Amino acid sequence: MSEKITKEFAFAAPDTDYVVEGAGEREITSTYKGADTIWAYVDVNTGKEPQFVSEGDLPDPTTTWRHRSVLLSADNPNHILLMDLLSNSRGHTNTDEYTIELNSAGDIEGAPNFVFTHSDLVEPEASRYYDLDETHVDENGVVTYQYFDPKDLEFDINEVEFMLEQEILKTEERKKDPVVIETPGAIERCDRHVAVLTYAKDVLLQTVKPWKIVFPGIHEV
Repeated sequence: MSEKITKEFAFAAPDTDYVVEGAGEREITSTYKGADTIWAYVDVNTGKEPQFVSEGDLPDPTTTWRHRSVLLSADNPNHILLMDLLSNSRGHTNTDEYTIELNSAGDIEGAPNFVFTHSDLVEPEASRYYDLDETHVDENGVVTYQYFDPKDLEFDINEVEFMLEQEILKTEERKKDPVVIETPGAIERCDRHVAVLTYAKDVLLQTVKPWKIVFPGIHEV
């Protein structure tokens, strides 16, 4: 079997997550873990849709009517990113996170102490950014990478608004439950939940990217 290696590499990424058009680029460091060489298949006609076949010390899977075989090496700076993507970036070890506040305490009438936060990795893994299906390998084994199409990353704001409206209605219905009515503090918690979700729908969703907003459950407000 091929030697298992751990190798640091760097890749380019948009400097704003989920934004490609008009965005600048930054360099992110990551770690590839896996075989030092692997065989992959790509579509014989398009050179796209790469898929892992076997480790590189096994026989060439050979070209078929549908697929063309290509040998990838972690020693090749052009190959290692594709090898990482084919392993779903499982070796990524940069786990440092950042957290930002999306509103200030006191902003939400009815839930003045609640603050929405967004947390993420400072340096996310490569599979966050690159569309594996659109990655192209030419006849010489040169890989051309493709970011995800921004259209594939768009959130339907109307759909998110509808989901929030449904959650608000559910919480309002809970207030009619005899058990909730009899439980000390339960009605007040429901009211806080409605206030938080309403703020998310009417304010946050209009000013903050939807993927940054995590909608809290009723026991989190």
